[in-house]
Amino acid sequence: MAAIPITPANMRLSTSTTSSIGTAGEAIQPFDLLYRAANGKLLKAINSTALEATFLGVAISYAALDGQVAYVPISEGTGTIINSTATDFTKGAVYVVSDTAGVMFPAADVGTGDYVTIVAYAISTTSLQMHNVPTGYAA
Repeated sequence: MAAIPITPANMRLSTSTTSSIGTAGEAIQPFDLLYRAANGKLLKAINSTALEATFLGVAISYAALDGQVAYVPISEGTGTIINSTATDFTKGAVYVVSDTAGVMFPAADVGTGDYVTIVAYAISTTSLQMHNVPTGYAA
C-alpha cells in the first residue's frame, strides 16, 4: 500500500482556510492528517480503529509532544484545496486515511480491517480537494 508523499516544502493550502490550535500528543509536521484522541490531544490519523481514522484536519505547523500545533479543520463541503509543486496525485483518485500514521493513500489500497475515512479527491495531478467522510466501518 503506497502512502502519498506529503513534502511540507512542496505544499500550499488554499487562501480561504481557517485554522485552529490544539495540543500535540506526538511529534507532528505540516500536512500530517490528524484526529483527536480520547485525552483531547491531536495525533496522526491512521486506519487501525474507528477513532484513529476519525479525520479532524491537516496540520500546518510543526509540534513536539505536548506542544501547540496549528491545523486546518476539514469538514465536508469546506472547499479546502491543497496544492503541490510536484505531481504527487492521480487526477480523479479518491484518497483515504492510510495505514501509515499521518498520511493518505488511494482508496484502492484499502485492505481487510482498515477503517475507511475519505479525506481527499484529486482534482488534478497537483491539487487535492479535501473532504471528511468517515464511514465508521472497516473494509
